[in-house]
Formats: sequence, structure tokens, C-alpha cells
Amino acid sequence: MINSRGHRAGALGLLFGFLPSASRLANEKLRLRRTARIMAIAVHPYISGVPHRIKYFERIFDELAKHDDVVFWTGEEILDWYKSARPS
Repeated sequence: MINSRGHRAGALGLLFGFLPSASRLANEKLRLRRTARIMAIAVHPYISGVPHRIKYFERIFDELAKHDDVVFWTGEEILDWYKSARPS
């Protein structure tokens, strides 16, 4: 698929049929900052069990850890936070 600038769309662009504009991405980023988001990551041995792939996987977490608004929690920590933040 070719986007409006004549560039080939990546996998996500093909999946959704479009490549979002920079302003749309910026607006979405602002919207998401106002609410909590949880990203659960399940790792298949195809990724974690192969030495030549693990360095790329670790880089993802290194990049995420650089952000002040990103935390790494266990399921129990998420539940405790949810219970304390949820109005009774």
C-alpha cells in the first residue's frame, strides 16, 4: 500500500489501511496522558528463549524505562492501584 506521500506503508499501516498524521498522533498522545493505560506483555519462548533476539527485547524495556510516566508493575500492584483509585 502506498500512502499519500508516495511512501510504502508499514505493517500497521497495512493493517489499518492508513498511516496516521503527525497531528493525529500528537492529539492521541495528549488524550492518553489524561487516563491510565496498561500494557500487558506476554513473552513467548520464541522471543525470550533465543539469545540473538533478547537484546532487542531488552532495548524495548530500556527505552520505556526512560519515561517518567511509565512504571513496571506486577499484576498484584496493578490491582492494588486500581482498588485505591476506584471510587467505592
